[in-house]
Amino acid sequence: MDWTIEWLDEPGYVRVALSGPYSLDDIPLMVSDIGARQCWEPGRPLLIDDSRVDVVECKTRDIEKMSEIFSRLNDTFGESKVAVVAGSDLQYGLARQFQSLAEINTLARIGVFRCECDAVEWLAIGPEG
Repeated sequence: MDWTIEWLDEPGYVRVALSGPYSLDDIPLMVSDIGARQCWEPGRPLLIDDSRVDVVECKTRDIEKMSEIFSRLNDTFGESKVAVVAGSDLQYGLARQFQSLAEINTLARIGVFRCECDAVEWLAIGPEG
């Protein structure tokens, strides 16, 4: 899986664009890359554009493992709002499974959206929204 990370000054969030075949092994590498960026600090809003990831081979067990990885990263994410953008019905369903599992053991708030404009609007509301 490939990714790009950028800081978007307005409205102030980090955007990660993923592409290629889904790989559970790449998740810790991506998170480490986010945490190593100068623009990142725990609690900062994060948008993950998942719309160009091939998730056909992704199974429920992969989502469970990904949520376990994410829940161990409270030091990296803190109370961040994390917006996931899913482009297909399959991506959306898998992202909602991830949201349900990950929010049990993490400080972060996770939202799943079908379009990036809705995700950005949710991030812009701030931590209370």
